[in-house]
Amino acid sequence: MKFTKETKAHVQGDAIIFELETAGVTRQFEISGDVLRRRFGARDESAPELLQAFEGAAQALREVAHRAQWVPFEQRIELGAGDFEER
Repeated sequence: MKFTKETKAHVQGDAIIFELETAGVTRQFEISGDVLRRRFGARDESAPELLQAFEGAAQALREVAHRAQWVPFEQRIELGAGDFEER
């Protein structure tokens, strides 16, 4: 669970809260359990399943975070299914 530790990821309700650095700034992100189940294979809403899917989504999450570098970051950036569609 290297990516999980690297990003200080933790389950909060049916979501994972994590941090990634973009453009030299550490930002806080949130990805819903729904996205992790639909797009990244989490089988249910349990913390182990969500974290395993999160770990498997590492590259996609890094890419989305990079694209979000221009988003104002006063608050947590919520990631939804649309953020992971092919571009």
